[in-house]
Amino acid sequence: MDIEAKRAAAIEFWLGACRGQVDGMMCTDDFTFWNPQMGTLSRDDFLAAASGSMDIFDGPLNIYVDATTAENNRVAIEAHSEAKLINGARYANRYHMLIVFNDEGKIRRMDEHLDSQHMAEVVTPLMMPETQG
Repeated sequence: MDIEAKRAAAIEFWLGACRGQVDGMMCTDDFTFWNPQMGTLSRDDFLAAASGSMDIFDGPLNIYVDATTAENNRVAIEAHSEAKLINGARYANRYHMLIVFNDEGKIRRMDEHLDSQHMAEVVTPLMMPETQG
């Protein structure tokens, strides 16, 4: 797989994950995902989390790829998003993704760096059960 094919595959994989439609065949059995909120997830845990990720949105999650850098087996994606959440709040985040391929062209690691303060303020309240007062 040449570098441009890796760049295209990395974008396709990440956008699919953002839509809750990640293609598990694109990643290795020992694939790992990391972000600051969830820590490190195994392949199966990532696939399960991605499949339910759209439940918090009232409409589409619009992702805009701003730039990519590809070298050897690594692709970096800079992007931003916009969406409306089910509670009416606006979600707008910035991302830096690092996607690492193995020598056979499968994705073995994805690290997601994003605005964790924005996530804590806007998304985390949707994930927490209402507290009794």
